[in-house]
Amino acid sequence: MTLARGRSLVLLVLLAVVAAMALAPLARAIDAAPPLEDPVQQRRYTALIHELRCLKCQGENIADTPALFAQDIRRQVREMVVAGRTDHEIIDNFEDRYG
Repeated sequence: MTLARGRSLVLLVLLAVVAAMALAPLARAIDAAPPLEDPVQQRRYTALIHELRCLKCQGENIADTPALFAQDIRRQVREMVVAGRTDHEIIDNFEDRYG
């Protein structure tokens, strides 16, 4: 391997590492909250956030969008599940509030 080719290879690897580091924050999970301790509550929470739609994201569910509105709704759903509200009560709450 020639010296010039070796330098090019090192530069290419360095560029790939820098690009990977720059893109790493984009790969984070949308729902950064840790799983609930109760697996039944976690399954309910997951099902609810996949069912509820984001008003800001043209109908995308709140589980799949990073929108601030969806983050707030996910937090509220989590709190209601932990507080013991039923799925029906949680959905009714958001339908009453947002239509």
